[in-house]
Amino acid sequence: MKKILLFTCAIIAQQTIAQIPTAGLIAHYEFDNDATDASANGYTLVSSNVTYQTDRNGNPTSCVRLLPGNGSSLNFNYGTTNAPYFEIQSYSVGAWIKLNSWVNEFQSIMEIGPQNTNFFRLYKLNGASASAALLQAGHRTPGSGYHTSTAADLNNNSAFEYWHHYLVTSEYNTTTDTRIRKIYVDGQLHSVYNYTGGASQIFYDGTIRDLRIGMGFDGSLDDFVLYNRALTAAEAAQIPACLDVETNIIGNSIVAHLDDAGTTYQWVDCNDLLSPISGETSVSFTPTTSGSYAVIISDGTCSATSACTQVTIGGGTSSIEDQAANSFSMFPN
Repeated sequence: MKKILLFTCAIIAQQTIAQIPTAGLIAHYEFDNDATDASANGYTLVSSNVTYQTDRNGNPTSCVRLLPGNGSSLNFNYGTTNAPYFEIQSYSVGAWIKLNSWVNEFQSIMEIGPQNTNFFRLYKLNGASASAALLQAGHRTPGSGYHTSTAADLNNNSAFEYWHHYLVTSEYNTTTDTRIRKIYVDGQLHSVYNYTGGASQIFYDGTIRDLRIGMGFDGSLDDFVLYNRALTAAEAAQIPACLDVETNIIGNSIVAHLDDAGTTYQWVDCNDLLSPISGETSVSFTPTTSGSYAVIISDGTCSATSACTQVTIGGGTSSIEDQAANSFSMFPN
């Protein structure tokens, strides 16, 4: 009897083009030599002691540089008039980030309301190495404490070497009084946190109505966005596409479409929080076990992650390419 062969491969990787969704957009700060709001709302930030430098695409004075020791700050007091646009239940917050150094335990991407009430930040314990840093999102509900979620560590200090896109979405269900919070890194989902009792308007305080960006932050920040809704996974993947991250199936290998001089590759395990696969740093990767795999591509300026490719191996000699094309199972005759 022939050995049963079951080998399927679901290809979900697509080439994406960087795109900022406009539906529900409250504010978009491009930091092109100023802190004006690129959305139609005109919520210009008040900036203090910041400079504008070359961004991830090589454009001069097109990202903001913050120096905490220099009193750098970006702030918008939305006040009573604009409060209905900021005091929201569901939201998304995202930005391109490149760290310069760790000078504080917390490096804030965004805070709204009183300090440490509603936040999206980089965090590490005092004394820990920078490679142990986490992304942390949360809010404090009066009388019930903090609801905080974290994402995977910033592998191998790459936050200092490359630009990365960090995004948090929070979706509130008024019927069930539940909330789902998700954290994305370079368009890939890293963390999901569910809880009940999320009815408080998480951006509401009643007295302190401030949007603060980059508090205690030492590094560069670009294309900050704030939405009044939770972006979808597809939208989260669209925003950070700074490189061609399409992958193809050739024979038994997954192959990155981009193959330029100076480009580096690191294949990762999607089922293990995008952990690097040892020794797999070439333009192609041949999986030997079933799983879900992606590639992180870097060009020295930007780092981007492909969509995950699901591979199921059940024996036999047919190539991934053949199975992807035919999507069938072979059984004994």
